[in-house]
Amino acid sequence: MTIIDYITGKVTEKRDNGVVVEVNGIGFFINVTELTKASLPPPGNMITIYIYQYVREDGQEFYGFCNREERNIFLDIISIPEIGPKIAMSLLSSTPLLLLKKAVLENNVKLISSIPGIGKKTAEKIIFGLRDKIKKWIITEKETHTVESDEIATAVSALKALGYNISEYKEILEEVIKTTPQNAKAEEIIQQILQKIGKKQ
Repeated sequence: MTIIDYITGKVTEKRDNGVVVEVNGIGFFINVTELTKASLPPPGNMITIYIYQYVREDGQEFYGFCNREERNIFLDIISIPEIGPKIAMSLLSSTPLLLLKKAVLENNVKLISSIPGIGKKTAEKIIFGLRDKIKKWIITEKETHTVESDEIATAVSALKALGYNISEYKEILEEVIKTTPQNAKAEEIIQQILQKIGKKQ
């Protein structure tokens, strides 16, 4: 059970694996996913970030999320035996929520095991552990009929190989997933994403 529900304060620093938020003169270091970090404003701006307080014998850590849905899914992931916060953060950093939902719904072990630090057995364990919990996640009719997750995963891998940091284009990726025809192939997804990135730059 988390003691702190959320923190509202000023972003003072962004680091590789987290962000520092100042509240009443105290700087809290909060671990965040790449997708959450990409959505945060520049230092000097105020934010509200939802917290999970991880208490261990040798100390405690804060994990932060841009919304309650992402935090709830994080909590579902770490409730799986032998799956801790680091694996959960790696999963959420590499996979937009919509794509993670589809991977679980479609039993897509290949997609989950393609994430750094997650092998096939761990991917199978994650999907099995989330299968019942996914019923309470917010999944719309439109989300279940979007393009196949294998094609999305192939497109994302190709874009990473080209040097694109997918976390910087989270909103574009999610928009393409929602609007691309269900039978679209990876090449079409890549083309749509590159076109939208080009317009944004």
